Amino acid sequence: MSSNTAHQQLQLQTALDPDAYASGAATTTGAPEIDTRGFTECAFIVMAGDLGSSGTVDVQIQESATSGSGYTDITGAAITQLTQAGSDDNKHVVIRLDLRKRLRYLITEFTIGTAASDLAIACVLAGGNEFPVSTTDADEVVSG
Repeated sequence: MSSNTAHQQLQLQTALDPDAYASGAATTTGAPEIDTRGFTECAFIVMAGDLGSSGTVDVQIQESATSGSGYTDITGAAITQLTQAGSDDNKHVVIRLDLRKRLRYLITEFTIGTAASDLAIACVLAGGNEFPVSTTDADEVVSG
């Protein structure tokens, strides 16, 4: 059994800050790049808040071998569209990835359709195997 602590084996990253996003074309604007070096798996937690009238939310995870460019869609790493008509307000969806089969850098591409909608996305990196790894990009960490 590893003597590494949970904060060494897990890392929380913001994949998209919580906000009300305007409708528009697919974008990665505002979505920070996530460096997965040293981790073996991750989960993206997509958290939709209030969806505007007839609003839709699509999320697709992309990968690249190079920081800053060359991103392409990961097959199977997209959510089923969330819709206001489908009563998908205030729901969350998880996208899990085996990082041993992925390129190093990940980014979230999202599309808000028809009406402004609330959205936030977090990424939990797990299975940290290169130490030390930074623990989080959270605004505050409290230990009890």
